[in-house]
Amino acid sequence: MAVCVPSTQSDRRDAVGSEGYVYVQDNEEGPMTGAAPGAVARTPGSGSRWIVVDEEPSNAVLAKWPGKLWRVRILEAAPPRDQPLPYARYQRARAVQVLAEESPAILFGEHGEQIVMLLDRANSLTRAEAEMLSMSRHPGAPAAYHRTFDRWAKATGRFVDEREDLDGVLRLGGPMPGSPVNEGLSLLAATVSDRAETADGESAFHSNEEDLWLVAPWDGANRVFGDAALGLGAPQFTSERDAEVLLTGWNRLIGA
Repeated sequence: MAVCVPSTQSDRRDAVGSEGYVYVQDNEEGPMTGAAPGAVARTPGSGSRWIVVDEEPSNAVLAKWPGKLWRVRILEAAPPRDQPLPYARYQRARAVQVLAEESPAILFGEHGEQIVMLLDRANSLTRAEAEMLSMSRHPGAPAAYHRTFDRWAKATGRFVDEREDLDGVLRLGGPMPGSPVNEGLSLLAATVSDRAETADGESAFHSNEEDLWLVAPWDGANRVFGDAALGLGAPQFTSERDAEVLLTGWNRLIGA
């Protein structure tokens, strides 16, 4: 799936010539495969899968890691009938010119380089490391995670029910971004899930008719990576003590 940066409805009539961003996962096959600065990427024909272009990196929907982030200029927009609803914040294009490769760290906010570090580490996670992490989460981490998410929600004007437990939440509904590190928490969870499936196959998950979720030790490892994402990637929303608690499991993994 090619993911780019959205544009507002008011801009769509003038989409040709506007710039945005496209995130392309490394194993993706599509119009942006083999992208390079100066190249033109084009869908094969009318009605083919579109190149989706977002205006802000914080709005990009990210399915897999690793990948590359490209800044592009729209050369040909999809026809109006194929554009999203007015409130959607992205534009579909038939053709774009690739302008430059950007650091994927900008996808995750002010401290995005920390999230990239976590994603790279999660992408090589072993079962033995997952077992260690599952026993390493600080007892106070659930409350620290909740407080950090709650501080961010209040700072950004999000409504959160005071009775709601935010521990383990990956994103809040409503306008994007949905978390203190944009889509970083969701992408970390997907990356840990991929490693779990590689190591343990179907036995790494429990499912019912509607949902699929990780089981031990991968669920515990996933929680520790989420803690570290808030502690490292959103320091402006953590207290000094909460950051220390949130980084307990991560520091054990890296031997700090």
